[in-house]
Amino acid sequence: MRAQADRQKRRGLAADRVPLWAGLISTILAALPAPPACALADDRNQRIEIEADWAELDERAGRATYGGAVRIRQGSIIVTAERVVVQTENKEITSITAEGGGGLASYEQVPNPDQAPLLAGARTIVYHTREQRVELKGTAELKQGDDRFTGALIEYDIERQRVTASGVPAADGKTDGERVTFSFDPASAKP
Repeated sequence: MRAQADRQKRRGLAADRVPLWAGLISTILAALPAPPACALADDRNQRIEIEADWAELDERAGRATYGGAVRIRQGSIIVTAERVVVQTENKEITSITAEGGGGLASYEQVPNPDQAPLLAGARTIVYHTREQRVELKGTAELKQGDDRFTGALIEYDIERQRVTASGVPAADGKTDGERVTFSFDPASAKP
């Protein structure tokens, strides 16, 4: 126990800070988008579990950073990233950024027990809390079952339930670069 407290102090995580972290984590995940059409009814009421190799709280800057194979779980929601940064202003969360490092950050959620999981991945996933907007940046993908939407940038306006996507032209002008693609099973499409 003493060795663990010493490690926490070296990382700036004194034992008396644990309740602050617990409250901050609850606030962070409560702010994550979970539109009714895309979530199990009780996800937001489930226990929050965060695993990371390290964590840092900078109260003056209003920033909490988690790093090293970060995994956040709440009910059916699972977020994985190499690094997660939570920015606050006046004790209100303004943004949550999940970065994949050399790979992709990911978001997974089960919309309903009888549906396939909703999967999202990108080099960077940013949730802007005030604007209720999610950005998937760099090799972005949304997938559910056999339906798949990809692009360089995918933005989702939660309030308006509007998705926009854009590609990136190739630097050489001869190839297609990263274009927007959408593939779906017509049998499962709603009229």
